[in-house]
Amino acid sequence: MSLDVLGFLPRSHSDATQSLQKSFYSEVLMECLDSLHAVYESLKLDILRKRDLELLAVLLCNIANFLGEESYLDHYVRDFPGLSKKFGMDMTSCSRKIPPSLFRWLENCLQHGSSVANIDDLPSLICKDGSPVVSWARKIVSFYSLLSGAKRIGKKLSTGVYCNIAMGSHCTHEELTVLAMVGENFGLQQLDSLPSAVNPSASDQDLQQVNLDPNLRNIQEIKSWPEFHNAVAAPFRGKCLELG
Repeated sequence: MSLDVLGFLPRSHSDATQSLQKSFYSEVLMECLDSLHAVYESLKLDILRKRDLELLAVLLCNIANFLGEESYLDHYVRDFPGLSKKFGMDMTSCSRKIPPSLFRWLENCLQHGSSVANIDDLPSLICKDGSPVVSWARKIVSFYSLLSGAKRIGKKLSTGVYCNIAMGSHCTHEELTVLAMVGENFGLQQLDSLPSAVNPSASDQDLQQVNLDPNLRNIQEIKSWPEFHNAVAAPFRGKCLELG
């Protein structure tokens, strides 16, 4: 039992201790909010996880409401307006921190290029290696980064995200993106799970040819993956041109 509970410490000391504890718990909750927000942003890029997204939004609203993070609360209520009945927006915010937004980053990337898109719109967890819980978002960000001309810096791209790129020849950003899709095992089934805003429709026109390194993959994969993914990379570029 602590001394302040027994009444052996001055009230001022007890108040200071409680203030420190409150500050500590608020800091921990803020870290939880940031991490769970990264998961939330990743789930928004998967239409099959809509129910999970809504459940997570309720939890995040409770945390944001407790912390007084009005910008975060507004972010979730905009996605799920029904939550506004439970979480009012008239509170006095003690923070002006703007929550990261993958859709905002993708929009700026498509319109102005990855070098101009604000890196603060990418949740920090997405830029960490070995974070499988947000790997879905990391892959999407890496593909659009490569299409818009991001540079490779070791295992990372200049946008700060990791990307597994298969060995093979390439001459264009589209072809490099094909190799990234191969390296990340990202196919048509995964594309079908993307929201329409970031999901290009596959086209049979202007298909590029990518030659994968035969020393790294068997002949069946070499025959199927390039053609398969070329049908995906071309419309990705089309989406960039459409919104650019």
